[in-house]
This record gives sequence, structure tokens and C-alpha cells, in this order.
Amino acid sequence: MSEAAGLSDLEAERFFHDYICNNITYHSGAYDQNIYSAFVENKTVCAGYTRALQYLMMKRGVPCYFC
Repeated sequence: MSEAAGLSDLEAERFFHDYICNNITYHSGAYDQNIYSAFVENKTVCAGYTRALQYLMMKRGVPCYFC
């Protein structure tokens, strides 16, 4: 979060997106549908990617919804 502190909301979203894409591998596993698999195991599927970005944006104060 601190690395994105000086960025606009749009720049922060891009920063978070790039971080997630560069550090998390698409891989199915036991807990692959949640934020735990994304941030702890560094491997997840679509829902895990979405929840990770949602969490980071919400922590920043930007409304972000999983549809």
C-alpha cells in the first residue's frame, strides 16, 4: 500500500493490477477462489485475482465490487 500512496486512484489501480499479474500464478488448488490463495500461496484462479484487487482498492478507499 505504501508504494501506491502518492499515486492517483487510476495509477494505483494499474500498480495493483501489475503487482498481482507479476506475482501471482494462475493455478487451481484447494483454496483457489479467495484472497488467501492469492496473497499467501501466490497462486489462484479468476475469483482470487478479483478478490485481491478488490481488497487493495477498498483498503485505498476506492469502492470496488465483485460482480
